[in-house]
Amino acid sequence: MIFIIPFIFGAIGLAVGAVGGAFAAHASSEEDRQKASHHRKVANELNDKYSDLQKRYYELGDQSKSRINDFKRKLAISEVEKDVLHLVVELQQGLIALMFEIENNPTPQALSEFEKAVLVTNTFLFELKKEFIQVPNEYFPCNLKLANEKVPDNRKISLTGNVYPTIQCKKCGQKNRITPHSLRFNFNPACGKCQTSLVANGDPEENLKKMSRRRLKKEGSPKRVRIE
Repeated sequence: MIFIIPFIFGAIGLAVGAVGGAFAAHASSEEDRQKASHHRKVANELNDKYSDLQKRYYELGDQSKSRINDFKRKLAISEVEKDVLHLVVELQQGLIALMFEIENNPTPQALSEFEKAVLVTNTFLFELKKEFIQVPNEYFPCNLKLANEKVPDNRKISLTGNVYPTIQCKKCGQKNRITPHSLRFNFNPACGKCQTSLVANGDPEENLKKMSRRRLKKEGSPKRVRIE
């Protein structure tokens, strides 16, 4: 079970915002109205579930100030924790489904937003010691080539295809890219230079705090708006 802290919500909020953006980008290019409506619905449901979880958690914080029964409070927090894990699973499943949907009608914008969403979500999953969302190596090059063929030169984009987090070792400063292969046998990868454990470079709370700050500084607060 994970521990619930405000920074958990900051981190998962970034992931929900990025995933919602990916669904919205694909929906905007989807010719099938029914499918487009479904993608918008998925994005809105994820946003609503996140907002509900956040509201429930902060309500618990307010209740604790009024001396709510400690047992009842712990029970309520446990329920929120379970719902957070359910939301994490929904993010994983949603992105995997979207990956196959985009293949049917790839666009530069949808691929760009999908790449961003998977990277943000995988970074969050690493801190929670959960399995990564895996994307085949040829996925982005092949689909981006098809997508760029359909748009004018001034709208063509390039992608790195990097959907796995890079963790900097606190001991030697080496930047280590974490891949599914790195976690094949355990969730405690070591620095490639000094062999220091990357997971042990700080407790999960501190790691999530820094991840949230980095993302917020780079991209701003996630925009969780309803998609019509």
